[in-house]
Amino acid sequence: MKTEQSLILSTKSNFEVLFEHIRPRVPLVSVIVSLYNYQHFIEECLNSVKEQTLPHIDLIVVDDCSKDDSIVVVKKWMQKNSHRFERCSLFRHNHNSGLAQTRNTAFAQARTPYVFVLDADNVLYPRCLERHLQVLSQCDASFAYSYLEVFGARRGLQNTVKWEKEILQYGNMVDAMVLLRKSAWEQAGGYSVMEVMGWEDYDLWFKIGRNGGWGILIPEILARYRVHSKSMLRTITNPKSDRLREILLDSYPEYFTDHRIRMDILTKAKRWDEAISACQAALMEEDEPYLWDHLLWLYLQANKQNELNETAIQILRRHPERATDLVNRLDPKLVKEVLYQFLQTQSPTPGIYFALARAHLVEGEIEKCLYNAKIARDLAEKRRFTIEQLLDDGKLNEAQQIIELWHREDPENVEILFYKALLEMRQQRVYSALAKFDQLIKCGYKSCQVLENYIDAALQANKKGIALKLLQDMILLEPDQSWIDAMSRLASKHPSVMIFNALYKSTQPDSVRQEKYASETLKLLLDSPDIVEAFQKYSNRFDDYLVKYIRKKAQEESNQTDPKIGEALSELADYIEQWINQG
Repeated sequence: MKTEQSLILSTKSNFEVLFEHIRPRVPLVSVIVSLYNYQHFIEECLNSVKEQTLPHIDLIVVDDCSKDDSIVVVKKWMQKNSHRFERCSLFRHNHNSGLAQTRNTAFAQARTPYVFVLDADNVLYPRCLERHLQVLSQCDASFAYSYLEVFGARRGLQNTVKWEKEILQYGNMVDAMVLLRKSAWEQAGGYSVMEVMGWEDYDLWFKIGRNGGWGILIPEILARYRVHSKSMLRTITNPKSDRLREILLDSYPEYFTDHRIRMDILTKAKRWDEAISACQAALMEEDEPYLWDHLLWLYLQANKQNELNETAIQILRRHPERATDLVNRLDPKLVKEVLYQFLQTQSPTPGIYFALARAHLVEGEIEKCLYNAKIARDLAEKRRFTIEQLLDDGKLNEAQQIIELWHREDPENVEILFYKALLEMRQQRVYSALAKFDQLIKCGYKSCQVLENYIDAALQANKKGIALKLLQDMILLEPDQSWIDAMSRLASKHPSVMIFNALYKSTQPDSVRQEKYASETLKLLLDSPDIVEAFQKYSNRFDDYLVKYIRKKAQEESNQTDPKIGEALSELADYIEQWINQG
């Protein structure tokens, strides 16, 4: 046999040999490189193999019908550097076969007991092969892998998770760049040719684990993983990841023991019945609101109305505080029936009556809607009074319990932030309270009470500039000058605030402040996604001037813009007037 030839030597069934240099010595390690259209990266990759500290190496490159000059680059490089290796081979597939078959071809041609898998755009550090061989030869692991330095379009570190068979269901924690026993590859049946390329290595770990094999992590950075726009992970794998995970679930169901993971995969695959079963199994392990929500959504997608209604009733009975979340999803008659039954045996909460008000509104039962909304408002006002009284009495634990119950009942209600901030002020956590007050203002939750306590917290934190700005906002906000009472309370705590009284008492005429206040109130109502919730939330801002202001706007819209908008505003003014008259 000639030791080196640069022409085609032979044609096999699925590939041809373009270059081969072989010596009699058989080393322990082969490096196999899969190549497709990487003419700009392959030389750097091969140079990193040449510079390895491990003296005896086989190098096999398999080209999968590249359309660029990759073969020319590799042949030229091998002609110059083949003396470094015990074997230096370049094969080319007769037709494009994909990554799995390219690696399988290289593995099948390898004559060594250990094979290092390398893609043509990645790079090895000099001690990479030596360290992998040291570690793998001293244990019975199927493969060894190290930390990888990510470079190119993204920088970082990956391949840092220790091998555990159980974590495969959560994602691929091990890159293809490993030193693998050839016997483990043979036992697994090689790389699988998958419907979508890119996860062949991930699939192989499942097969190796199924056979009782495992991997060992070397906690050292021994190679570099390149990220670029043309890499397979970015161009092929990622857009098809949902389908690939479905394939893995079907192929290796015993790995997917986390019901939430199964639920997620099956939901994305629109396999509704199986996703429902997985969700129900997850609920047996943890009673989480998002799982109940997802189960309702799955029943809706599967067109299982009876199961949807039964589950909704179950949720309402177990978690009545979530009634307001379910009204828009379910038959309002069903919601009303369950909630009225609940009220016969359980203590009422504002959330229950608020949900009833919304259900009646959906049914067009305006009077019943307003009746239940008023009860909800009264109960909410009673709850607010109780919290404030407990805070004033120094009973902070009792106040905190009521606030936490309120949060469970209505987690999206920003008003809860106000009472959490008050609680933190009593607990001497002023800076945390300031953050919550700031969040309230950004959410549009402005009132004299909020601003007064925000000013108090700012002054306690010695932030006089913030306090001054807030004071100005409070004066402009309250048309009836109720801010003067707030000023008096603040002055008793912070004597320096007294100077603000004279400075800002008459910054703008009452009529200007009234119109600004009414304009802000109307905007809050119109921006709210739920009018019943908005009425309950902003009813403390309702007065006769607001009704007049909205009627004026309605007339302007009817005359100048859109009569339908004018009619809607007129109807809103009527509702507000009715609300005011009912107390």
